Amino acid sequence: MIKLGHMTRIIAIATICLMAACDVGSVLAHEGSGDDGSGTDGGSTVSGSDCDPLVTPETQTGHHAANGMPGDAGATAITPHEGCMGQAGCHNVALSPTPGDIWDYGGEAFQDSAGTIPYAGATILLGTVSASPIYVKLEVNQNGFFYLPNGTSFPTPGTMPVQTWMCVGATKVEMSGTIAAGGGNCSSGAACHGATADTGGFVFMAP
Repeated sequence: MIKLGHMTRIIAIATICLMAACDVGSVLAHEGSGDDGSGTDGGSTVSGSDCDPLVTPETQTGHHAANGMPGDAGATAITPHEGCMGQAGCHNVALSPTPGDIWDYGGEAFQDSAGTIPYAGATILLGTVSASPIYVKLEVNQNGFFYLPNGTSFPTPGTMPVQTWMCVGATKVEMSGTIAAGGGNCSSGAACHGATADTGGFVFMAP
């Protein structure tokens, strides 16, 4: 377990719109001495909850052609907002994906409420709600995807409460509520952001 160092919190005003039934979370601008980590697309476990500046240019494609971005050569094209973990054969452990392609957490992040401009280079921050919090940072790829593969040191959904933020530098927006068991699919209707049971959902934050 990695202990959270001392930090000062300053309440700021900002706006986020989370699709479907979620309430708007609190917005925090943070100052602190946390480790910023390396910020890879698969997540980097870090000791602090400070957010990284926008990564620009974002070099990680997200593999799939999606949301107006070309992806990698030969990769399957994904319908906008199709989701990453709720379709047969994709990244959900219950759907028999290719070994190594199982994700514990994943979704899509945008700059606009219509979900048309991927927020490439932004950070999705996950943190355990515990006496000694653990944090992991997920970098938003060119196509808007973010994910954490299964098998990292970060707890899997349901093993302990997990809080989530979307952030760029000092601008940080907190998701209302914590991630429950099986709630790592951020495009799922059950996880608030989805238009249907498994797909259609995303989060957004204006630059």
